[in-house]
Amino acid sequence: MARVLVVEDESALRLLYRIALKNNRYEVIAVESGNEALKVLEREQIDAVVSDLRLPDISGLRLIDEIQSQHPFLPIIINTAYDFIGENSYGWRVAESVSKSSGTAGLMRALARVISAEAEIPSRDSASSFHEWVL
Repeated sequence: MARVLVVEDESALRLLYRIALKNNRYEVIAVESGNEALKVLEREQIDAVVSDLRLPDISGLRLIDEIQSQHPFLPIIINTAYDFIGENSYGWRVAESVSKSSGTAGLMRALARVISAEAEIPSRDSASSFHEWVL
């Protein structure tokens, strides 16, 4: 079972994502801040991160930078209300970006893609980032 770290400051959305992910057979750790996410990543094995860009303590972009520097092969999905993210997300070395909505279908599709891409990677020794593997 894949383990997903959800970083979302809105408690209702954290609950929605936790339920949806569990119903789709993911193990979920959900936190409300970037610093909490970094602490989880220090002690837990995580298969993918789903993060908002607006967090109460650090920016989502700073969180992405921190994750990429410490875990360069960990796939990150940006989950935000900003529509412009899709065209810019690859410049931030993220695997996917999803626009927030009341539904979770887009997020589930993005997770399925990054988790299956992660499983298909034969060796990580020769790549400098997860982004190279999914392109």
